Amino acid sequence: MKLISQLIWIYFYIGLVMLPITIYSYFSEGTMFYYLLVLEGVFIVPGLLFGMGSIVKKIRKYLYRILNKNIELEDGLKKTPEVLLGDILVVFAFVWFISGILFALPFYFFGMEAIDALFESFSGITTTGFSVITNLNEYPSDFLLYRSWLNWLGGLGITGFALSALKGLTGKSLAKIYGAPEDQSIFKDLFIVYLGLTTFIVLLLVISGLDLFDSVNLAFSTISNGGFSHREDAILNEGQKLIAAFSMFLGSISMLIYLNLFKRKFHISENVLFYFGAVVMLMVLLKYVGNVSWVDSLLYVFSTMTCGGYGYIEFNLNDAGLYLLTIAMLIGGMVVSTSGGIKIDRILVLLKFIKEQTSKYFKEFGDDMIVKVRLNGQVVDNNSLSMIISFVFLFVMNYFILTFAIMEFGYQLKDGLFVAASTLSNVGASTIDIPTMDPMLKVIIIVFMYLGRIEIVPIIALIGKLYLSVKQSI
Repeated sequence: MKLISQLIWIYFYIGLVMLPITIYSYFSEGTMFYYLLVLEGVFIVPGLLFGMGSIVKKIRKYLYRILNKNIELEDGLKKTPEVLLGDILVVFAFVWFISGILFALPFYFFGMEAIDALFESFSGITTTGFSVITNLNEYPSDFLLYRSWLNWLGGLGITGFALSALKGLTGKSLAKIYGAPEDQSIFKDLFIVYLGLTTFIVLLLVISGLDLFDSVNLAFSTISNGGFSHREDAILNEGQKLIAAFSMFLGSISMLIYLNLFKRKFHISENVLFYFGAVVMLMVLLKYVGNVSWVDSLLYVFSTMTCGGYGYIEFNLNDAGLYLLTIAMLIGGMVVSTSGGIKIDRILVLLKFIKEQTSKYFKEFGDDMIVKVRLNGQVVDNNSLSMIISFVFLFVMNYFILTFAIMEFGYQLKDGLFVAASTLSNVGASTIDIPTMDPMLKVIIIVFMYLGRIEIVPIIALIGKLYLSVKQSI
């Protein structure tokens, strides 16, 4: 019951944040208004009803305490027991899954095929940025803004809303899974930072000469590292391209760093230096290996390693350049950011673990044989280390499964490797034509976009929960 109530609150908050998009639709073409209004009802009404019920329950609880000072509360009013981490992960997996279906409804009612509507929705909220839509200029502005908003919501939104709505053990456990401090209010602060960064990018784009509508759409899809483009013929000058690249890079940096900046607690940590160094190294390599200009190298690396999948870039590179960008996509940005991939922090911990494990073989017997990995001066506990190793193993395994699945549909190895990395890391860059893909491959891509965004572990918990439920019912 507690988990259901938390789920209701998550969608209530999402509905509130969607209100500006619904209001814009009403005052613009209005083609999406009634579809969005129905979705608002699905999100907000249960929260309002549940909220009223909670108020009545609190009043009843208060009166009961006054009238029965020395008597314990009745069972229905006793403190709700804490939930297990596995149950929380199940809810989190369910939130992303059901969100993909619900957000597909406006696309479906607008006239898209069911598979294409689901594909566009999951691509939006997972911030992948693949799109089955062609001729974007023929679509109304409220339709395009809704797509861009899905990117923005998925960037930090659903994670943020979940962790803002889930209190106590729930919020703390999920915070630990996603690398954030175990602070119940942390994601409220992070969401404010996210909103502030979005506003900052919008202002920069407006100052650069872009109109407000284009600026908002581009800011939504770049700060979230979502990658949806909203114009077929958008022509951005060099300055606007650099602002878009800068926005993607800002989104790929851990939001905790911005939070520490505001609190004046910032210090340059080794994972930050490692990330900046990796970005610079990849830019230099791509410049000479891919034979591109410095500006193009910056845009390519920022579009892939940040997992932005910049919608206005054509990935016309030689094979060596494509393989280099494939590696960049797999690495990804930092934890607690809008990027996907394995994440640079995990890569650094894994490299340190390999170094320590290797150096152990050259020590005298009897020396300290316990491997201790330190990150930013702190020892990484065995539980966290095990989770990182398990995640990387599962990520790589799923990557090769998807690569071979793509190749089964007739695509070359280089395309399979590139698109699989782009899918699982939620990048959205592609060397194949997405709209003309086989419907079955679209379904497979949907599944792996979803897996990549929730970082695999919650879906394992969901499958385990379903298995235990079926086993107990037999």
